[in-house]
Amino acid sequence: MDIIDTIKDKELKAAIQAVRTQKRGRPKKNKGVKGVPDGQSKVCIKVATEKIEKIREISYLETRLIRDIIEEGLDYVIGRYESEHGTVIPDDSHHINVRKK
Repeated sequence: MDIIDTIKDKELKAAIQAVRTQKRGRPKKNKGVKGVPDGQSKVCIKVATEKIEKIREISYLETRLIRDIIEEGLDYVIGRYESEHGTVIPDDSHHINVRKK
């Protein structure tokens, strides 16, 4: 005999049954997503705490998104490299996925 069988209030019994039968666990991962629809990619990196704190402060002081400040920095580095070495053309064979082994 289940403890739920001892409950006489029908609404309470139905609510408990609903909770018991709802889906549980982690949602399934969508492994087919490589980027976001607007042509951008998500990236996760480790950054020295001191540097990211400075970026956060600049973001606050300039009322800009952290993402925009980092993107501006990336544009600067790419522009500087290309001015010295010429245009960089991404090659898919150079992509390294360290998780696949």
